Amino acid sequence: MYMEGRDEYRHHVQTYGAHRAFGYKDFVPRFTAPRFEPDAWASLAQRAGARYIVPVAEHHDGFSMFNSSRNRWNAAAMGPRRDVCKELQRAAATRGLRFGVSSHRAYNWRFFARRQDFDTWDEAADLYSPRHDPEAPATEAWLESWFARTVELVEYFAPDLLWFDWGWHWDEFAPWRPRVAAYYYNAMRARGKEAVLNYKDKFPEGVAVWDIERGKASGIRQHYWQTDTSVSVSSWGFVEG
Repeated sequence: MYMEGRDEYRHHVQTYGAHRAFGYKDFVPRFTAPRFEPDAWASLAQRAGARYIVPVAEHHDGFSMFNSSRNRWNAAAMGPRRDVCKELQRAAATRGLRFGVSSHRAYNWRFFARRQDFDTWDEAADLYSPRHDPEAPATEAWLESWFARTVELVEYFAPDLLWFDWGWHWDEFAPWRPRVAAYYYNAMRARGKEAVLNYKDKFPEGVAVWDIERGKASGIRQHYWQTDTSVSVSSWGFVEG
């Protein structure tokens, strides 16, 4: 919606107006999720044959779908005003389903386009990330915050599975990847729980479970792997058409 020339950009301007007056953050009050029913959601997953579910805890946009103590932009404080992921975790537990959470935050640093006529230029830096050169790596302060928010996921959910999306393959994340693995595995071991860490790249074989988005392994592998895909070829959510 911030990329000029895209259909989404044109749709936004025609429907909501200029990006300075109505940006991504301004959708939050409209995001009320009135028909969200975690029990029905978990029941559907179980009837479909799922053994585990992994809802998005925080996507690239920086909005947490749980009651985060480190992010004011969260679903319990605004929008739905419900702890969406925690409600799903409880519903999954009643059905014996394993439960994981996904973190897409690493890409937040590079996610939002910035122009002086966008609200991303000088508003809501704690959602859009602080303004910076598009090619600049994430700062140490931002990386520390990212790690702290990852720790929060581990402590708040004690998830059976922790899934990471695109973003943490960049060089500045190199010293943080083993720290995340160590923290998660040690925390789960202390609780007497098994733990599965998913990654897309930048981990040695056997350290975690390789996830292949919209794809598959080309042959039999020694180590476990996982794939994920969507019912849509163009989206990870509902779109008209």
